[in-house]
Amino acid sequence: MKFSLVYKIFPCLVLRSVWVPCNFRGMCLGPLILIKKSALETDGLIEHEKTHYRQMIRYFFIGYAFMYFTSWQFRLKVELEGYKEEIKLNGITVQMAADTICRRYGIPIGKDEVIRRLTD
Repeated sequence: MKFSLVYKIFPCLVLRSVWVPCNFRGMCLGPLILIKKSALETDGLIEHEKTHYRQMIRYFFIGYAFMYFTSWQFRLKVELEGYKEEIKLNGITVQMAADTICRRYGIPIGKDEVIRRLTD
């Protein structure tokens, strides 16, 4: 269990859990970040999930959830931001991030385009 702040004022609690969907390593539920027990907990993965918490604050929680589940363009935008943070902290390679985005998020663009956007 780890405790930290987002934007220096919003509390955030990181917990190891079995309640993470099988295809994912972590999940952000607002101020609660769940990391799969079997996943390697890295600073990059935690920062990726904290990025989603920041996005939820920016877009207001209900707006974020609505847009995330109804718009693949929005989902791509927020996942790219999260994976860029994870890549920056050497938590994952660009290739691995592109593979994950193409396979798990229902984004109808090719891997080369995802790599281009990750490296912009």
